[in-house]
Amino acid sequence: MEKKRFFTVLSLVAAFVLTAAVAVGGLLDNDPFLNESGAPVWARDLETLVYRVSFFGIPAGYAEFQYVGEEKEGERRLYHIRLRAWTTGLVKFFKEIHDVFDFYIDAESLLPHKVVERKRESGKVKEKVSVYDQEKGVITYYSLDGKKIGERKVVPHVFESVSVAYFLRTKDLLFDAPEVIVYGGKKLFKLRIQVEGKERVKTEAGVFDTIKIKPDMERIDGGTSKKYDVTAWTLDDGSGIPVLVHASLKVGTLTGELVSFIRGDK
Repeated sequence: MEKKRFFTVLSLVAAFVLTAAVAVGGLLDNDPFLNESGAPVWARDLETLVYRVSFFGIPAGYAEFQYVGEEKEGERRLYHIRLRAWTTGLVKFFKEIHDVFDFYIDAESLLPHKVVERKRESGKVKEKVSVYDQEKGVITYYSLDGKKIGERKVVPHVFESVSVAYFLRTKDLLFDAPEVIVYGGKKLFKLRIQVEGKERVKTEAGVFDTIKIKPDMERIDGGTSKKYDVTAWTLDDGSGIPVLVHASLKVGTLTGELVSFIRGDK
């Protein structure tokens, strides 16, 4: 499998892992979806989720999602989410990757406002800032020193794969499962989350009672859709923590498994 394509799919699975995590986390959370200050439940505490991603059962990399806290840009309130992704083992031998993405989500709309990318891949460093004009439906790209390097028209009120996951966590998906538009990999998708029921699953960590969900993404920008058959199993204990995610591909199966979950008071 061509290396760049492999990590692209790995990144997609990492995004689906988080989408599954927070979507069902919102569904099962026993607390209100918003706390007394109006903030989403995930913005009450510092939170870190770490996933191991494997290909054919061989560890390929890790993805760490961290809620860092609330920040301000002028009068705009922003929620700061950090994603770190890195390869390990045999995959690292072919392509060493250590990427860091900082997502700044508008606290009012929960739409993405800005994404700062710092990619280190096989000795090469790539950095850029993506700024979203949600009213015009335009993403403008800058270097870290502020020089404009590009622009792309999308649609107004568009998410990317991380902000949409945190948005879904604020919804009770049994009664309020919205269809949203997501931009990722230079493509536009319509995202739906389907809750499929309860199952008992076995992993190396043990046997768990879980809830099964399936994210579905339909391409809407006129391009050809590639179907990724993704299924997630999350703990049926009120925590909503996903223990296992499978993505079936033509070349095999990618698996994401939660290896660490930390929540601490601010």
